[in-house]
Amino acid sequence: MTLEQDFRTHYTEIYRYAAKLAGSRQDAEDVAQESFLRLEHVSRHGGGPAEPKAWLFRVATNLCRDLRRRRHTRGDDREGFEALRSTSDPSADLLQDERRALARRVLDRLRERDRVLLALWSAGHSHAEIARIAGLRSSSIGRLLERATRRAASLLEEESR
Repeated sequence: MTLEQDFRTHYTEIYRYAAKLAGSRQDAEDVAQESFLRLEHVSRHGGGPAEPKAWLFRVATNLCRDLRRRRHTRGDDREGFEALRSTSDPSADLLQDERRALARRVLDRLRERDRVLLALWSAGHSHAEIARIAGLRSSSIGRLLERATRRAASLLEEESR
């Protein structure tokens, strides 16, 4: 597959995944674009990865991890979500904002691996794909996802009190 075909095939998926991890549309766009720039670079200088999709997800994961570290180092703990488009019901907007803020707080408190696994799973990846992207054994993904889900549910309950 050519770089252009990889871009057309995988960009939206990489962007959505990055948005879940990075928390903002702008950061997700930056991560997705940087992932493809790196794919172009390695393809030009070394033939490219055997599995571009898994490679792109791994690069996006690392870029999001670096972004979170930089934010934490700077003390930038903003929610990271842009203002939602206004609807005709301001109370519905407020409720949706509160839900997003709650989800962001829970995600921020999860371990990095749990965040990555849950984001990949919610994006519809199979256990085998998650294993390739996250660099884990396929046989352990079900157990790890179950634990991550329990941790997220526990944190959600804690945050909701």
